[in-house]
Amino acid sequence: MKELLAPKNLQETYLDWTIIDPLLYARKLNQILRADEIRRLFHEVTRTYEAIRRWEILEWKGFDYYPKLIQPLEGEEYLLPCQMDSMDWRWDLGPGRPALYLDYCLSQSCHWRAKADLAVAQRLLPEYDWIVVSG
Repeated sequence: MKELLAPKNLQETYLDWTIIDPLLYARKLNQILRADEIRRLFHEVTRTYEAIRRWEILEWKGFDYYPKLIQPLEGEEYLLPCQMDSMDWRWDLGPGRPALYLDYCLSQSCHWRAKADLAVAQRLLPEYDWIVVSG
């Protein structure tokens, strides 16, 4: 497997890869994202990311400022990744209702969320062989 994921091999075989637009599978994707198991997985990812962010804030503030834990939204059992997002990239999404999966996006967290994203991808399109490649 290491040979398959070597940078040289990835560059030579990139034409064999498939890029998938999740909006083509929006209805099925929404069902997957509403599943309790997936929501719990994203909750764990969000809590982990939050712990790292809280530690960074403690370091930056000289350990004399203690940020509060983020709580799930009212009526929700789990945290959503969007609750941790400190970037302002959602301001220009265009007209209409935003896609549900945008609530599960969190800037600068790609490595933290790989396990959850892989679980969603495997449920969305199980006929593909999914792997996570860190670059």
